[in-house]
Amino acid sequence: MSLLKAINLRKSYGLFDVLIDASCEIAPGDRVGLIGANGCGKSTLLKIMAGRETPDGGHVHLPGNPLVGYLPQEAGFPVSLSLMSALCADLPDEPPPWEAEELLAGLNFPRERWDQPVRTLSGGEQTRLMLARLLLMQPDLLLLDEPTNHLDLGALEWLEKYLGRFRGALLVISHDRRFLDHTVNRILELDGRKLREFGGNYSFYAQQKEEERRRQEVEYRRQQEEIASLKAYIKRASSRARAIGQGPKRGRDHYGRVASKMAKQAKAAERRLDRIERVQKPWEPDTLNARFQPETRHGQWAARAESLSKCYGDRVLFRRVDLSIAYGERVAIIGPNGAGKTTLLRILLGEEPPDEGESHLGPGVKVGYLAQHQENLNPEHTLLEEALAERNASETEVRTLLACFLFRRDEVFKKVGALSSGERVRLALVRLLASGCNLMVLDEPTHHLDIDTRERMEEALEEYPGTLLLVSHDRLLLDRLAERLVIIEGGEVTQYPGNYTDYLHSGEDDERVERALMAIETGRESEGTT
Repeated sequence: MSLLKAINLRKSYGLFDVLIDASCEIAPGDRVGLIGANGCGKSTLLKIMAGRETPDGGHVHLPGNPLVGYLPQEAGFPVSLSLMSALCADLPDEPPPWEAEELLAGLNFPRERWDQPVRTLSGGEQTRLMLARLLLMQPDLLLLDEPTNHLDLGALEWLEKYLGRFRGALLVISHDRRFLDHTVNRILELDGRKLREFGGNYSFYAQQKEEERRRQEVEYRRQQEEIASLKAYIKRASSRARAIGQGPKRGRDHYGRVASKMAKQAKAAERRLDRIERVQKPWEPDTLNARFQPETRHGQWAARAESLSKCYGDRVLFRRVDLSIAYGERVAIIGPNGAGKTTLLRILLGEEPPDEGESHLGPGVKVGYLAQHQENLNPEHTLLEEALAERNASETEVRTLLACFLFRRDEVFKKVGALSSGERVRLALVRLLASGCNLMVLDEPTHHLDIDTRERMEEALEEYPGTLLLVSHDRLLLDRLAERLVIIEGGEVTQYPGNYTDYLHSGEDDERVERALMAIETGRESEGTT
């Protein structure tokens, strides 16, 4: 039995085809991840499945009329409602209050905000509230478009465990590789406007793709050798046939027959060559052939802070923080949304004053700062001009780096003002790597990036020899790059020597997640016995 069948879906926007004969099937209990490059049509496909958009061809069939919950990337509510009212309004069945409360708490809406009007929420908070509402509905099929975009680390861990106990089917678009590893057991890849299916989670998919690429590479090389051999034979046979045919007249009939036979053999080889079904040259990942060194090395330490305190009105972000970052260290700042991570970054960089204490950059420090919004990019520049704006590398090196971040050939002459959000982040990263900075500061660098670009960024940053300070909710990025964590939560700042997985396995962040989930499970079990 199926919950959803998508059959030969087609969708175009003007002359641009997004989907061509895309088909898939979702059964009860399925856990499916939908992946693909930015702009390939994943969100369009999900909208069609949710009935929010009409395909140009094909159709979606929902046998048995299942209850479908759909989360778009940006959600909205009637602005006059409170959080709790918006969460529970017009649901098919009235949920028990404890479950609504636990969902709000798990997605970082504390009790004191439950009567707050929805109009006061940010766009990201409204999306989180819509996610809570969908989970409260307990639909037969959940369609989620980038549900992790607005979640901090604690909410991510909570959602993964909640979905592990969710009884319906799930189809989710996500670029968070660890989230996909923990929540799905099947991958749909949208590539070339068609869908391909792979068994297993994301890591198993990546392994299958690499094995497939290697097999294709062996087959491609074997075929190229066969084609080269046939072409060489055709050239030799044709040349020899001509030479014999133009030889002396004595015995010409005999040699003419030989020449004709060789010419026929050459023609047969040409036909065989034409019939060969060409194996497509496999995609080869770009590698960073150029190392981007800081212009100079800074002193023993990059930044120091003593007794930093910061408040906004009555709200304390942090008090009396002491922090020192040495040359070459890789430090990540983590914590709930709104805890003060970006504020601490800005204070360390001298862009915002503390209420108390002081902060200094070390001698010789040259900062490269990637903020969450790339306002410092010049919209009138081409990509190449912008990447060379703070030139510390040759044009050849910069073009190599642009190619590694998927800006190839004539794309480097595109105007910055025409770039998407993800493309702007990629360009800003290229500019930083080429700038010669010796302290790189990154605030949520993976926002708007697809999986391929995240992996390229990680490769580039692993090779970067300077000092790295970052804020991120990407757990694989934190594991790959961070050597020390600075944790901000509830007005307190603590430090942990290790990466995110080390911190998670220490049990520091598990109790809240398990407590919320157990409350939901206990409530459901008690309902089932009454």
